[in-house]
Amino acid sequence: MGLFEQFDAIAERRIPWRKIPAELGVTGYVCRYEKHYIYWKLLDDGGVGIVTILHEHMHQIEMFGEHLPSEYQHTTFANEAEERALLEVRDSSDYIEWSKAQRVVFPKLKPLMQTISLRLPQHLLKPIKATANACDVPHQSLIKIWLHEKV
Repeated sequence: MGLFEQFDAIAERRIPWRKIPAELGVTGYVCRYEKHYIYWKLLDDGGVGIVTILHEHMHQIEMFGEHLPSEYQHTTFANEAEERALLEVRDSSDYIEWSKAQRVVFPKLKPLMQTISLRLPQHLLKPIKATANACDVPHQSLIKIWLHEKV
């Protein structure tokens, strides 16, 4: 399963929705996927909005250090799968004193993008540009949205 399939699993509630502790002042949910933590919130229309995706090395658990209960500080795992198995059945509040957590902002965190060159016939590009104009978005952004929906 890839990251976008994990987003679908979140939206379809095929994975557990773990609430972010209220003490952090943020309403939302979190889950782990491979080496990443995915944070999302429920939108007014009932949809799911992905808020951020953090690599495990950027995750806040590293920042809590001495605030972690001793049970977690001394827990070692043979591999990531073993750690994931534990975290799938245990709540993070068993290990983290969320009341001592601090808000962290990553202003320069952006998704990895790669520039590509795509040649399209004029008869195909014209209606794409017209649709993008009607939606008041750049045609490149509209193409990205369509690709995301279909891939």
